[in-house]
Amino acid sequence: MKIYLAGPIKDCTKEEAWRWRERFQQLRPDFDWLIPPDLSDRFELGLLIDEDKVELVRDDRDMISKSDCIIANIWKDSVGTSMEIMLAHENCVPVILLIEERDEASLSPWYTEHADAIVATKIQAIDRALADWHPSLSPRIPRLISG
Repeated sequence: MKIYLAGPIKDCTKEEAWRWRERFQQLRPDFDWLIPPDLSDRFELGLLIDEDKVELVRDDRDMISKSDCIIANIWKDSVGTSMEIMLAHENCVPVILLIEERDEASLSPWYTEHADAIVATKIQAIDRALADWHPSLSPRIPRLISG
């Protein structure tokens, strides 16, 4: 199963941007996790050149189009993550919003109206992906906040 992990990177520390993605990989090492490249050092130092930006967006769009679904960690608002959610939605790639650190009521309708599910934990996100898109692989019924 291919799952793209969308979430804030720009204006985040390396730990904020990558720790939660690593946790997903630890939870299900058998999945094919599609993850944006780690350019956080170059972001922080202002060393991202125009060619890097074009390649970054092109590669992320390609990964999203090849995904069975995306899990978007909405621990804070992010323009890039919003664009990835919309791109997935418009290309019929299911979107699961992960809101571990937020209240659903605080989310913009631009997030909620383009999501197929909203969950509170990483385990719920994995369960939802399995139950909806690969039900034969899921031993659990997804626990949903909404969707």
